Amino acid sequence: MVADPKDNAVTPTPIPSEAAGTLIISPLSLLSNWTSQIEEHLQPSTLSVLVFHGSNKSDPKIDISDYDVVVTSYGTLVSDYKATGLGTKAKGSESSAPKKPRKSKRSLFGRIWRRVVLDEGHTIRNPNAKMSLAAESLEAVSRWTLTGLFDFLLH
Repeated sequence: MVADPKDNAVTPTPIPSEAAGTLIISPLSLLSNWTSQIEEHLQPSTLSVLVFHGSNKSDPKIDISDYDVVVTSYGTLVSDYKATGLGTKAKGSESSAPKKPRKSKRSLFGRIWRRVVLDEGHTIRNPNAKMSLAAESLEAVSRWTLTGLFDFLLH
């Protein structure tokens, strides 16, 4: 059942037509958990899923926009962030305006994701760390952060 926004006076966030796909970022050790959970809980061929890590990052046949769900690691996110040159000022530049990355078939940046999910989101708690800056630089309509840190602290 889906609530009707007119019933609760909530204005839905407009979704740009170019926004697509779900990007899931998790620690390397949990990548397979995400893919196995998707396989277990969805009918086959419901969603196209790409694990964007390791050797397939440089595969010229891969176009990230061909997939409904892209699962990647925080390490891959930072690597791609550095490769785009985001967060760095051009030599001699006084401008602090953020760079706009070019869209690329194999980049996590330069596109608008429909949703971005950060698994173990406490990983980005240092706002000055490259990992946090990379996550913040992703363009997305919706952002979700999941963490089990508080469960651990409470028990």
